[in-house]
Amino acid sequence: MKRKNVIVLLTVLMITISLLSSFGACTTNGLQEGDFKLVITSVEVKGNRVIVEVEFKNISWHNGWIYTGGEASKPSTMIQFYSTDEIENPDSAYTNHEVTHWIKCKQVVKASHEFQLAKGTYTITVYADFACNDEANHFRFMETTTVEVK
Repeated sequence: MKRKNVIVLLTVLMITISLLSSFGACTTNGLQEGDFKLVITSVEVKGNRVIVEVEFKNISWHNGWIYTGGEASKPSTMIQFYSTDEIENPDSAYTNHEVTHWIKCKQVVKASHEFQLAKGTYTITVYADFACNDEANHFRFMETTTVEVK
């Protein structure tokens, strides 16, 4: 091939790769609150055992570092679980932001927790609390469900 043809071919190839990567790949343009969703996927009561399963989803094409609690090697530990009766208030609990996790675009973090509860009605609260965008933004996602232990 002539040198001119090779240069044109390489230029077209680089432009094509650049366009495809900007449309179909993750970006680090900053995480936003609307990028995430916390969902309780399952609640199972077996006697005095209550098993709760949760998914924390990055539903966007953004990725980045988040600053939260838990263990650095386990992103699922950023999700906190609480059970309360009518007297206790779980909303006073906040996460210490000492751990960083890389959250990828379209990533789903799954977590589960088992409670041993006496008979009664309980509110199960699940939350993910973190800072992102070099700690410029703080987001807190919370879901609750009520269970009865018989």
